[in-house]
This record gives sequence, structure tokens and C-alpha cells, in this order.
Amino acid sequence: HTMAFYDEFPLKYEKEIFEGEIKKDYYIKIGNWYFSTYNGRKDGWKTSVEDFPLFLTENFCLPLNTGKIISKKYRKEESVYTEKEAKSVAVKHMQIYEEKLIEKGVQISENNVKIEINHQDCVSRGTLTVIERTGREAPTEKKTQPKERTPEDG
Repeated sequence: HTMAFYDEFPLKYEKEIFEGEIKKDYYIKIGNWYFSTYNGRKDGWKTSVEDFPLFLTENFCLPLNTGKIISKKYRKEESVYTEKEAKSVAVKHMQIYEEKLIEKGVQISENNVKIEINHQDCVSRGTLTVIERTGREAPTEKKTQPKERTPEDG
């Protein structure tokens, strides 16, 4: 059967531009306790954490971790997708949708989706022809055929 597909997003978006300023902080975690040099930067900073658990042996992890917190300063700038970029984003959105269908056991046999770009938006619309199970599996019994009787059997 066919399924309708529709996706729309604006061509204007906020782009994050990193400004080059990087701050590194370190921490030690013992059990549930953290001891850190991190001061909790907020707006205008992207933060990532690298965690390094300590092992006594190959398979025995201590309740002690060290880590590094890396913060990078950025600013937001309004930008507009080019036609090529917008089509690429639209294709990625559709691929994510199709992957979710496939995870549910749906097979996609045909894709009739068109991507249109106007002055403000990128719109993907159309149909997907899909094959999916509509019934449920039920246990069956295999019955054996009775053996044919021959004149010698009596």
C-alpha cells in the first residue's frame, strides 16, 4: 500500500560558528563525588567531556575516574541554506524516516517523493509504496499423512 510523506523546514537557520577560544578543565570522580576545576560556563559555549575510568586489572574497574572537560566558545549567526544544501538536508530527513520504517519491519518498494524549494521553505512531499505484514504469526501443527494400506497389510 502507499503511505503519504510530508516534511517541511525553513531555509533560514542559526549556524554555530566556533570562535577559536577553548578552555580545558579537569576532574576526579570518586564514587559519586566530583572534584573539578570546571566553573559551569553556559551561554555561548559548547562543552564535551572525556572520561577515563581507572582499572586495577584488565577486567576490574576502580570506582575512580579522571576526566577532561573541553569548552569551545561559539556565536550564532543567521544563515540561509543554498538549494543544494536544502536538498541534502531534505534527503537526510527522508532517510531517517525510511530507516525507522525499516526498523519496524516495513519494506519500501517505491519512493515517489519530490523536493520543492520556494523562497522561504524546503518541502518534501509524495508517497512511499511499502510492503508490511498485516497479520500475526500463529503456531501451526504439521499433521502426518496416514500410511497407505497395501493388500499385503490385510
